[in-house]
Amino acid sequence: MSAAYRQECVDAFWDVFNGLKPLMIVSEGKSTAAYEATAAWADRLEGMHCELAMFVCEDGELHEHVFVCREGAPYAREAIEAIFDAVEEFPTLSRKALQLKLGLLLGYSAAQVIEFTKSVLGKTCKCDCCGGAESVKPLDRDAQIARTMFYA
Repeated sequence: MSAAYRQECVDAFWDVFNGLKPLMIVSEGKSTAAYEATAAWADRLEGMHCELAMFVCEDGELHEHVFVCREGAPYAREAIEAIFDAVEEFPTLSRKALQLKLGLLLGYSAAQVIEFTKSVLGKTCKCDCCGGAESVKPLDRDAQIARTMFYA
C-alpha cells in the first residue's frame, strides 16, 4: 500500500491518542508495516487499548485487523461486534447500518458517512468492514469466526 495510507494510519493513531477520534482500524491486508506499527504503538503506549480480529479485506482474503481506542473505551469491541452482526449468515445489522456505526466510531460526521454509503465504494466494497460480499458462504464465515482472536 502507498506511503499515503501509512501516513493516514499514523495521523489516525495520534488522533485517537489525543482524543480527537474514538477509534481507528488498520488492516494487515492493506499494509503490513502500518498494521505492525499501529499494533506495537497501541500495545506499548500508556492509555491505549487494541484488539485484533480476522476479517475479510478488499482482496477477498482473511487478514488480521487491529482496532485501536483509548483505554477504558468500548469502541474496539463495539466495532468488532458490529462487523460480526453484519456479515454473519443471518445478519442482524444491515450494510448501511454497519457503515453508519463504524463511520461514526471512526470520527466521521453523519453527513460524511451517509455520503459514503451512497458511493460506489460504499455499495460494492467486499471487505467485512464495509459489510462484506453478498456471495460469502456460511461455512467461510464459520471458519472466520473460529480463527478470530481477541486480545484485551
